Amino acid sequence: MNMFRGLREVLRPKDTEPFRETPHADPRWLDLADGKYKCACCGLDAREFLSLSYIAPAPFPHDNDQIDLAPLANDIFDTVDGDILTDDFCRVDTHHFVRTVIVFPLDGVEGCMMIGVWVSLETEDFARYHATMDRGQQSQLDLMFGWLANPVGEYDRPVAVLLHPQDSFQRPWLQIAHEEHPLAIAQIDGLTFDQMMNFIQAHGHSFTN
Repeated sequence: MNMFRGLREVLRPKDTEPFRETPHADPRWLDLADGKYKCACCGLDAREFLSLSYIAPAPFPHDNDQIDLAPLANDIFDTVDGDILTDDFCRVDTHHFVRTVIVFPLDGVEGCMMIGVWVSLETEDFARYHATMDRGQQSQLDLMFGWLANPVGEYDRPVAVLLHPQDSFQRPWLQIAHEEHPLAIAQIDGLTFDQMMNFIQAHGHSFTN
């Protein structure tokens, strides 16, 4: 995988190394790159879980059978009363949510982890976002303040976020609003191997190598 390009060179022992400002990459990244981490419950390679997503925001009150009927098309959102879940929008009572992506670099290795999460927006911001969805030019919108509507690793909501709309019908990306929050630090410094595994395990997977 490209994300592990050059990792073996980084981890290769040196004959002499009196001083090094940058610490060695965690050798477990190499085990991950070699496919040595398999989920005990489903047997999938841990690398398959570097991209995760939630089907619905946590407040969506319906059972899995109803969620499995989604995603519905976005264009029926305004034609249905009550709770609704579509490709990119969700309504629960008077609360509105949009589907987004949060990205974390990986500490010591090329690549990132992406998690598809839902964010609650104020009614006016949601209306502006929804009204411009079909134009594919949403980066012209202002940043929007919202709240994570799904847990990320051990960090459950509420976590304040800034939503960055994007063009070309791409889902917006998120920035943790409070720079001292551990998730904000992870967005800058990258996830350690243990943090990455904790994020995956929070989705119900467990690993041995």
